[in-house]
Amino acid sequence: MDHNRMHIIGRLTKDPEFVAAGRKGDAHCVFTVAVNRVVSNEQGPQADYIPCTLWGEEAQRFVEKRSKGDTVGILGRIRTSLVKRSDGKADFFWEVRADEIQYGHKSLKNLQPKPTETVTTRAVGRLMSEFGE
Repeated sequence: MDHNRMHIIGRLTKDPEFVAAGRKGDAHCVFTVAVNRVVSNEQGPQADYIPCTLWGEEAQRFVEKRSKGDTVGILGRIRTSLVKRSDGKADFFWEVRADEIQYGHKSLKNLQPKPTETVTTRAVGRLMSEFGE
């Protein structure tokens, strides 16, 4: 039985970043998931911000399909590392390495179609800038 298993559900805090080659030459993406806490305080709900990575072929698809505000579910494991700096001190890092991704709801702002630029919209843009709108 693997005791290092984590399941989180939350929203992406920014667009995931694709990295073409990692430490072992594999493509991967990095992203952060905001996970709501069960107990809120006087200011309202609180969230924890969980750094995550997704490796392999799914990483590129994830970057293309998901963006800031979208809901995702992650089944993975915690990975830690200790990196020694040149000054002799060490930095401790941790992340959730995603083994499975569940695509949740798209953010409402991400469902709206992107405006396309046409001759008319360029002309309107020029007029608005000329007249101070």
